[in-house]
Amino acid sequence: MIAASERDPAIDGGMARRASAPMRFAAPSGTDPVLLEVWNGQYRDTLSRYFRRRGVSASDCEDLTQEVFLRLARQADLGGVREAEAYLHRTAANVLTDWHRRARARGVGMHDPIAQDMELQDDGISQERVVLGRDALAHLKQALARMPARTQLVFTLHHFEGLTYAEVARRCGIAVRTVEDHMARANLFLLGAMEPGE
Repeated sequence: MIAASERDPAIDGGMARRASAPMRFAAPSGTDPVLLEVWNGQYRDTLSRYFRRRGVSASDCEDLTQEVFLRLARQADLGGVREAEAYLHRTAANVLTDWHRRARARGVGMHDPIAQDMELQDDGISQERVVLGRDALAHLKQALARMPARTQLVFTLHHFEGLTYAEVARRCGIAVRTVEDHMARANLFLLGAMEPGE
C-alpha cells in the first residue's frame, strides 16, 4: 500500500492533500476545536452509519452528522467528557429525535401529491368556522400573555420552537424536571383559560 505522502496527486485527484487537511470548527471560548477535529476524524463514519441504520437517507445522513458536530461546537467545555463515543451517540440520538419531530411537523411522507388534472374541491369550511378559529387563536394569545413569564417562555420554546425538554432546560438554565413542572402548569393554565365563558 502506498502512503498518502507518496501518492501522485495527478492520479488520486489530490485526495491525499484534502484528507490530511484538518476540518476547522468555529467553537465558542472554552471549547477545544482540536478535540472536535479529532472526534470528527474518529467518529464521523460511525455517526453516519448510526443514522443510516435508522432509515435516514444518505443525503440527510450527512446533514445530521454535521448537526451533531455543530451542537458539540456550541458546548462550552468538552474536555470533561469521559466517554466520547457515548456522548456523541447521545447527541446523535437527540439530533435524530429532533429531525423526526421536524419531519412530522412538516408532514413529510404523509401527503399524497395532487394530480395536475384534479380539481380542488370546496372543503366546506364556512366563514363562521374561520371567524371562530380566529377568535380561539386570539383567546389563546391573550391567555399566553397572562401566563407567568418563565412558564410562557418554557411553553413557547417547546411548542413553537420545537425544542426538547432537555434543550429548553439548557437554554433557560433550569433542570429538566423544572421544565416538566412549567409545562404542566402551562397546560393547566391554558385549559382553564380556554374554557367556554372565560
